[in-house]
Amino acid sequence: MAIGDTILATKYNSIRSKVTPILGTGSGGNGYGQTVTTAAVKGVSAGDTTGDYITAAQWDLLKDDIVKCYKHQNGLDPTITDTYQGLTIYWAHALQYDQLADNIVTNKDVIYTGATTGSYTAQASVTANAGTTLASGWGVNSNSQRYGQQVEYNVTWTSADDARYFFNSGGYLQITLGRSGSSTNTKTNGWVTIVDTMNALNFKFNLTNYRLGVAGTTTVWESITHDSATLYAENAGIMSFRYINAKTIGVQVTLVDSDAGDQQNIAYRGPNSGNPTPAAGTVVDEAVTINISAGLTYRKAIDQLSIETPSFTIPAWITGA
Repeated sequence: MAIGDTILATKYNSIRSKVTPILGTGSGGNGYGQTVTTAAVKGVSAGDTTGDYITAAQWDLLKDDIVKCYKHQNGLDPTITDTYQGLTIYWAHALQYDQLADNIVTNKDVIYTGATTGSYTAQASVTANAGTTLASGWGVNSNSQRYGQQVEYNVTWTSADDARYFFNSGGYLQITLGRSGSSTNTKTNGWVTIVDTMNALNFKFNLTNYRLGVAGTTTVWESITHDSATLYAENAGIMSFRYINAKTIGVQVTLVDSDAGDQQNIAYRGPNSGNPTPAAGTVVDEAVTINISAGLTYRKAIDQLSIETPSFTIPAWITGA
């Protein structure tokens, strides 16, 4: 088609059909769950001049839906022609709308995460929960494994669709660890390393860990970090997400203290004995002397989209063998 040709309803509806599954309910990996302002039109078909023409108002509604998606993805309004009564809609205008619709489909999983500045508007908010703290003094054992653990807790949405909209629009969940206090022994030095090197674990909506999830599955997405020192290499921190059902994700942090102690009190035979090899000392298992906190951070779409905030309560830590 070329400039001057009649823009058929099929073209308008084709552009609309690209945008609607992204902005509206959609299915699977498509859908932000927002109100779609447009409706399919009848318009004028080839060889038929008796149908209803596509109105400027209908083009304007289509523009509004395009702008909402585009701004969510890019942080600013697109370059798009405003329509008004009396304006002749040329094929170039329809092509402009169509190309923007294609761009929206390509970037459906993208959310603008920059700050509000100039023409750009932030489209994401990040909320960090303070979490709960495992107090120092745990980890001592007598030939048995010790652990500090948050009971698995649920992050949940009102419905499966609300969860889907959250992730489809660029939302994610993130487990974070922190520490406070001072290390007073070798074992705690190892736990300082574990906490400091455990990268935050993100849970996003993708084919690997959500869209193919089945209710009741035991599939877990986790991150495990061991003590880098040989002395306490058995000790490890574990962060995990688990798919429970289409509207519920399980979250858990476990700190495993598996070592049974080390020979801390070494008795030497004496510098003049001719044999500096240490004799057997007393096996001592130290307590962990730092506080370790674990919390959940989540990112949610804002501004152009109205997305449900998930609900959750982070439990206190428990310790045991």
